[in-house]
Amino acid sequence: MQKVIYLLFCVFALHVNITSTSAATLADSIHIQPDVDSIYVCPGGTVTLSVDVGSDFNWSPAEDFDDPTAQTVVLTPSASQWYYVTATVDDSVCTDSIYVTIPSSMPTFSVQVSTLDTVCPLDIVSVSFMSSETITEISWNTTDGVDDSESVIGTDIAPLETTEYIVTVVAGGCTLSDTFTIEVVPFRFRLNTPDTIYLCLGDAGNISHNLFPPGINITWSLLDSTIEILTQTLARVNPTVSTTYSATAMFEGCVLTTTTFVRVDSLPDTALVVIPLMDPYCAGEMITIFAERADTMKYPDIMFQWSIIPTSGSQIEDSTNTGNIFVTLQDTTQFFRVMTNNACIDTSSVMVNVIPPDIPLSVMDTTLCPGDMFMVEILDLDVMDIEWTPEQGLSCTDCLDPTVTVQPNPITYMVQAKKDRCTVSGMLNVTLHPTLLINITPNLAQACPGDQIPFSFEDSLLTNVEVSITGNGSVSCDDCPNPVVTYGGGQVQLFVNADETSDMHCGASGSATISMKPDEEQSLASTVVCANVPTTIPLAQFGFVNPVISINNGSVSCTNCLTPQVTISQTTTLIIESESQNPGACKLTTTMILLVPAGDDFTFDLGTDPPFGQGEVVSISLVTDPLPSPGTLFAWTVNNNPITGTTSTINAPLNEQSNTIHVEWTNSFGCLQAADTIITTVPPTYKIPNAFTPDRELNTHFKVDIVGNIEIVEMLVFNRWGQVVYEGTSEDGWDGRRDGEQAPPEVYAYLIKLRQPGGDIILEKGDVTLIR
Repeated sequence: MQKVIYLLFCVFALHVNITSTSAATLADSIHIQPDVDSIYVCPGGTVTLSVDVGSDFNWSPAEDFDDPTAQTVVLTPSASQWYYVTATVDDSVCTDSIYVTIPSSMPTFSVQVSTLDTVCPLDIVSVSFMSSETITEISWNTTDGVDDSESVIGTDIAPLETTEYIVTVVAGGCTLSDTFTIEVVPFRFRLNTPDTIYLCLGDAGNISHNLFPPGINITWSLLDSTIEILTQTLARVNPTVSTTYSATAMFEGCVLTTTTFVRVDSLPDTALVVIPLMDPYCAGEMITIFAERADTMKYPDIMFQWSIIPTSGSQIEDSTNTGNIFVTLQDTTQFFRVMTNNACIDTSSVMVNVIPPDIPLSVMDTTLCPGDMFMVEILDLDVMDIEWTPEQGLSCTDCLDPTVTVQPNPITYMVQAKKDRCTVSGMLNVTLHPTLLINITPNLAQACPGDQIPFSFEDSLLTNVEVSITGNGSVSCDDCPNPVVTYGGGQVQLFVNADETSDMHCGASGSATISMKPDEEQSLASTVVCANVPTTIPLAQFGFVNPVISINNGSVSCTNCLTPQVTISQTTTLIIESESQNPGACKLTTTMILLVPAGDDFTFDLGTDPPFGQGEVVSISLVTDPLPSPGTLFAWTVNNNPITGTTSTINAPLNEQSNTIHVEWTNSFGCLQAADTIITTVPPTYKIPNAFTPDRELNTHFKVDIVGNIEIVEMLVFNRWGQVVYEGTSEDGWDGRRDGEQAPPEVYAYLIKLRQPGGDIILEKGDVTLIR
């Protein structure tokens, strides 16, 4: 099929489904694929086309479609040509196409039959198909006797009776058909019984036929003592070996024959044997039940099926198709084996007696109270070597009838003995009546140390009452129904134990629990405290009663006052414990976060890069983050000597080799903050260059490079004729110009007077080269 790609990523986005609606029916649907390029439409016919994705459909040529803008359209082709559709898919316009071919004339189709004469039933008639166009589909009204109903070139037919055949094909896009009839002699001779009959040796079976027309003579291929003709169409056979019987009938020159194979089988004569052979057996023992192995050459289809009675007794653990099984015994069991060989069936059985593994006891399970006594008897007097376990609570461990004294806890007694050669056992479960629960009111209570809590319980069925407590406290009585507990703190439990007058319980008991009331907790607003500065915390305003004060990190001036003074170096928590005014709490715990604010981040800006000369005055600025509040005052010292000025920038004289700069200020949280830096100086020095370059970026002036507080007293520069081209005392020096004009590049002489910090005058003379 032709593909046209209008936009990128618009490949195979559309699928066209094609359904013919005319007498010349096309396939139900066609999904466009690369190997499909065209379809046929019979002259005058229509075809339905559809697109399963997209929107904004447009079919062309539009005049051949019933609705050229629909997703599903009916096409009446006017000529053999390409038909197109466009649609929008994912914001892309895609196209697809299909070529429709209209044959120039209606195709022809006919069936050629090898003979038109009447034939006998099951005679083979050959048919072939002739068509002017390639046959693409074929169907039959009936496939009776048809050898290959899907062949498009022809096939063989062997009908049983006269039959009209209609062959329908699709060729050249048109549906065509042809009809022919094969006349068959009205003769029928068929088996009513299977063509294979299974018999067990000595049994007889019937062979029955359906014959038309009746009265025709039937000839049997085998007439001996194994066959008895009962009627024209029914015979009874009783062969001693597997035999094939054939019957033939003739009518109007037609001959029909049926064949019946009678399979004769037998079974081996085998008896069941139990190994090991003994009587009785013990539960849990394994036995083998087997018979003489059958000859598989003589009995190839022999099979075995086992069953047992009772079905809940011994279990077959392993079985094979040899007729032998392995069994683990549990109870006396009868084993049945069904042996089959096709039509032959034989059932055999064997009874295996098993000594029951359980010892019958006079008491199997009982429920009593600790200290009660009863007797249990073994009811099978044939057992020997008796052993009871455990010994606890038993009057004897090797007798038939021990007396049992009930223990404080449930217990299971086991008894083992010998019966004949088998080990047998029994089990006795002794459980206890439940203890009556005494309902104590209240069952759960909360209190503060020193509180008294009254309890009560119903005692109409109780005797010998005992009251006690555990934990920090005391109880008013030890045998009364209304005890009062004085609470001392922590968890305290009240216990009541008694005897109960009914036979349904083993005594009575109950308990109640007293716990401390939960603390009431509250949080106060956070307070900002400067690091390492004693700060008073006003607690009186919060209404505390008998407070106890503690702090996580730091120190507090008092632990039970209302105006404690705290000193901390980092953010911490102040904890105040006091009496609670809430009836549901004993103690009020209050917390206050003491915040130590972070200091300002700061740096020192020295204006210029070192080195600095000894005696030099340097501008120093303190740069803080955040910026200081307006009006913040700064106190500066150099080597502990105060410096005039209270702003963040000062001019500091550096008179020592090592100078410690110290500044203090109050930050935005109201906390005093300090900072230090050390500036190192070098002795006063100077350097006079021998060249400079006024027209370049660097070294543009001839000047004295001074480190320290050396002073230029006088600086003179002369040209080669001794004329003064520069005179001054500025540290900026000469810029290479004379009277506003550029001085020529050449060598100049200089005379410079310098004053040392001590007042000594130094005279420097020399040459400097001006380079342009």
